[in-house]
Amino acid sequence: MSRLTALLAVLVLALAACGGAAGSGAVIATVDETDITEGELDSLRPGGTTEAAQAADDLNLLISTQIVQDGAVGLGVEITDEAIGEATDELMAGIEGQGQTYDEFLAENDVTEDLVELAMTQQVAQQELMAYFQDNVEVSEQEIQDQYEIEMQSRSNVCAAHILIGFEDDPEASDEDNAAAEDEAEATATEVYELSLEEGADFAELAMEYSTGPSGPTGGDLGCSPPNSYVPTFAQATLDAEIGVPYGPVQTQFGFHVILVNERTVPELSEIEAELEENVAFTKASAEIGDWYQETLLAAEVTIEPEYGTWES
Repeated sequence: MSRLTALLAVLVLALAACGGAAGSGAVIATVDETDITEGELDSLRPGGTTEAAQAADDLNLLISTQIVQDGAVGLGVEITDEAIGEATDELMAGIEGQGQTYDEFLAENDVTEDLVELAMTQQVAQQELMAYFQDNVEVSEQEIQDQYEIEMQSRSNVCAAHILIGFEDDPEASDEDNAAAEDEAEATATEVYELSLEEGADFAELAMEYSTGPSGPTGGDLGCSPPNSYVPTFAQATLDAEIGVPYGPVQTQFGFHVILVNERTVPELSEIEAELEENVAFTKASAEIGDWYQETLLAAEVTIEPEYGTWES
């Protein structure tokens, strides 16, 4: 679902069945100072709009598109016929690429070229508005650093092994007994961690002897993967640990882990800073454009001829 469609969910267009008495030039709705005629509504469907539910959706589309276009003009954002034409051509190429003619597509979906143009107008408006908000958003160095910390979880690659001393609360045991069992598991993990630091210690052998996890029989080997493939606490530990030096114990919902990172590849901030800035800008702009859509739609003065329904915000 598009952002605009989601936002329109808060606007209810209660539309009665359309009568046929009015001429095609009759004004059925007004958005601020722009009129929408019955002819414009009927032009969206091959046989004209006759069903009340369909008419509600189509008139909703006409009104919302006009509101967004007016709002874009107010920001100095241009929605050109050329851009709409290019979007339509791209749509047609995609349809034909799937072995269907454009006319067949229109007939199958019971729409006209006018409705497609209206949909493409909204699409272009969203793209141009997004570009506007991204160009005007400010991104601080701290926000880039924060984004870097977040994305290291997915952009890094860690080859690690671990020794798990499992523990979970027994629902039939008392709180005191569970606490004692947890303390025992932590003490065992601490002991194993200290053993792993001794000169000549073999981490794989310790894992096979002590680990209660499924990787224990294979020496605790977890292979290589991005840190975010693990639970958060464990993931962060794989980034914090010194390579080749046992680290821990680290507690997760599975128990206590002693972790050994054998290899780790982490991108430098300088390598991806431009991309991170763009990601932050996109996130901030998405929030801002969402607020703008809602404010713009709610602030518009919309009137509808009574026989066609009401616009409620």
